[in-house]
Amino acid sequence: MPEEIINKVIETASAVADIVTDIKESGVDLINDKIKEVSGSLQIINKSGFTLKDIGVTLGIPPDIGGTFIFDRNVPDEEWEKLFSETEDKQTLNMLLRSLFKAQDMAEKMKLGGFKLDSVSIVLGIPPGISLKFKPGV
Repeated sequence: MPEEIINKVIETASAVADIVTDIKESGVDLINDKIKEVSGSLQIINKSGFTLKDIGVTLGIPPDIGGTFIFDRNVPDEEWEKLFSETEDKQTLNMLLRSLFKAQDMAEKMKLGGFKLDSVSIVLGIPPGISLKFKPGV
């Protein structure tokens, strides 16, 4: 009886290990796909008034992918709408642009004395994580 329990525990642990390996491998494929989509769309991202500074990946279950974007200039709402419609077939890029739009909109509404928006960090997820950084205005 104890031997049967031990065998069941070993089988279960092995099955869990296989599942974790599958998730990790599919996570790497997903990260690669997202990075390709973003890196292939830098011209569109630049139209949003932001420049991609870097991309970061956190390995885990699930893995995280994010980027830091330098704020260059305000873009009117009409331009944002054009960008959203141009990218509606690219889910990751569209989510990224919508996050940048929300960051720009929030920064415009915030009154932080002499500080202005410097950069935005976004972690892609549902919902995306958005972090704003401000610098003293000139």
